[in-house]
Amino acid sequence: MKEAEPVSPQIGDVWRKPRPKGGPPRKMIWQLCMYCAKERWVDMRQWRQGKSRMCHHCYVTKEHNPAICKNFRGAGNPRWKGGRRKRKDGYIAILVPDDYPYPEMVDRHYVLEHRHVMAQALGRAIVLPEIVHHIDGDRTNNALSNLKLTTQADHELRYSGGYEAGFADGVKYAIKHHLTKPQAVLVTT
Repeated sequence: MKEAEPVSPQIGDVWRKPRPKGGPPRKMIWQLCMYCAKERWVDMRQWRQGKSRMCHHCYVTKEHNPAICKNFRGAGNPRWKGGRRKRKDGYIAILVPDDYPYPEMVDRHYVLEHRHVMAQALGRAIVLPEIVHHIDGDRTNNALSNLKLTTQADHELRYSGGYEAGFADGVKYAIKHHLTKPQAVLVTT
């Protein structure tokens, strides 16, 4: 038997909406639009993923209206997480303002943090063939003392062995300075 739509649902009520051509019913939840407080049914999976937080009217007027969109960029956005994110390749990207002094380094409003730190220290943009090398190999350690400006060719010559050699050096350093127990570390050279 098909479950009928509730007559006067309350916020948080769940309804199993039947599919038109059969199949498993969709779980729907009665929720408020985060902007206009309009009540409506929302797909439960989309709600859990953080989607469908606003009604269609608010989505069209707020998300696609450039004048209103600027108010929701950065700290004005309810989903703001500080403007700093870790990319899939391990590098940290930071959100920069539209008037960023080195626009050639900007990609979709973001700049790699290690390039930003080096550019601030040099007072100019990092341009090809220059690259910024992480001395300890940790892509999240963007302290200026851990960064070195080099060229692509020089970087390939010096670090062609990858970070395995650097890791082995780090292990030797840790043993020498008693930062770890020697018997727990395997050193290969």
